[in-house]
Amino acid sequence: MKKMKLNMVFAIMMAMILSIGSQSCKSDDDDVILEDYIVGTWHSYKMVVFLNGEQQTLNISRDGLYSELYIEGVFKADGTCIEYEWEQDENGQAIWTSENGTYAINGNTLLITTDAIEELSFDRSSKSLCLRGVIETEYGDATIYVYLKK
Repeated sequence: MKKMKLNMVFAIMMAMILSIGSQSCKSDDDDVILEDYIVGTWHSYKMVVFLNGEQQTLNISRDGLYSELYIEGVFKADGTCIEYEWEQDENGQAIWTSENGTYAINGNTLLITTDAIEELSFDRSSKSLCLRGVIETEYGDATIYVYLKK
């Protein structure tokens, strides 16, 4: 009987310790609000491509592999933004271009308006933005996800 009470007390104490430990280790990432976090420079770091049932992940940097896919966005507190990306000029040379626009936030969705309207979703846990698109290729339609972070 005494041993059973000790085991029960031990089990209760362990449950309390584990619940306190998990509460004290709670990440503040879930408290990130896009409106408060958006201002600053964001850059692409990864692209995931789905084509014909296969997935390929590309790590993107401005000066490394797949640099031609690199994009940047600068978001200002006044609701304006600038998008930067590589484009080819008439000679086939890559040039860094910019486009001014505005943005609006609705929950975890960011709407950017330049010449077109782009919709990005915000992931609070990874603090990243995701742009989804579909492009036509000679092998069929590819769904792409471009991820951006600060």
